[in-house]
Amino acid sequence: AKAMPAPINSPAWDGDSYFFKDSVLLFSSARLGGYGGKDLYISTRGTNGDWATPLNLGPVVNTPFDETAPFLTTDGRDLYYSSNNFMSIGGADIFQTHFIDSLKAFTTPENMGLPINSPADDKYFRITKDGNRAYFSSDRTSGRGGQDIYVAYFKTVVSAQKNVNNPASFVELLAAQIRKNGVDGAPIIKETAVDIKNEKPKYLSQNVKISPIFYNETVISLVPSNVNLLNNLVELAKMFPKLKFEFTAHSDDNGIRNFALYFAAKRVQEVSEFLVQKGVMPDRILLRSVGMSYPIAKNMGADNQPNDVGRNLNRRIEIRVLNSEGTTLQLEDVRPKMSEQLIVEEGNAYRKRMENNLKYKVQIKLTRSMLD
Repeated sequence: AKAMPAPINSPAWDGDSYFFKDSVLLFSSARLGGYGGKDLYISTRGTNGDWATPLNLGPVVNTPFDETAPFLTTDGRDLYYSSNNFMSIGGADIFQTHFIDSLKAFTTPENMGLPINSPADDKYFRITKDGNRAYFSSDRTSGRGGQDIYVAYFKTVVSAQKNVNNPASFVELLAAQIRKNGVDGAPIIKETAVDIKNEKPKYLSQNVKISPIFYNETVISLVPSNVNLLNNLVELAKMFPKLKFEFTAHSDDNGIRNFALYFAAKRVQEVSEFLVQKGVMPDRILLRSVGMSYPIAKNMGADNQPNDVGRNLNRRIEIRVLNSEGTTLQLEDVRPKMSEQLIVEEGNAYRKRMENNLKYKVQIKLTRSMLD
């Protein structure tokens, strides 16, 4: 074993190296000139074999806390790393950010949330080449002691592991731009984040429309249009502290019933985590999952083939705003418009039972895996 020479190694702590192909090195360092704690750096190797002066990834990624264990997806744009910054659930959490080529900037890093992260230290997140699963290290209480290796399975393939870009990575794109402009020095990454979410709206009246959140099988439920709706609820929560929000996740009939119930629960959990991160107290959020039991549209067509329109409508998270009595709010329940031939009654019947405050007796079981 031989230590890498300067400028990769420094008098300070340097470690957690990750090689993207053989010419790009990502690593963590506590060297001087950073933003505090350990920061993430990147360096490229020239044709002569020498490594360039490492470039700090900037204050969007790095914080006054520790950023460690970087991983870059095959497309060279999605960066995963660990940080114990103030957005952490506890200890070091795994974060994700995306580099936007046209803007030469990173998006605001997002905490991957439960169940990937935990109140303990979660590090070294690595996605397999096929994009189907990831391995990582954690010292959470369910382990055998110290840092244990865990595997996470994705419902859909991580597309960033299947795509190859040109330039291959974001740092090569920046370097190419510098050569084109004839400027000397290291690539410069913009020091402000790109926020791909919509701005929070401000209510101009007390008339509020509440519509379901629709989601696609291949993407998480928090797409920009849904984020805008949830930001409305965040504003409501700030204006009316007694309000509570009930979310019920529904799915289509594609797949196994138990799996549909489980993955619908994961969708609605994303909504809860978003609201909590925005400052809504968890005791104001009620979550339900009913899977494929209560469709509002036909999943199958007259030819007994899958009905994509109906399935898209059935994959939804319905919202109820509770405790609005005594406020000036006028809540309007907005339902999707559909033809008579498409409508089924199970979903409407379920909603009527909820409005009549139907009570349940619930049996609880503790399990470490999906309950069959």
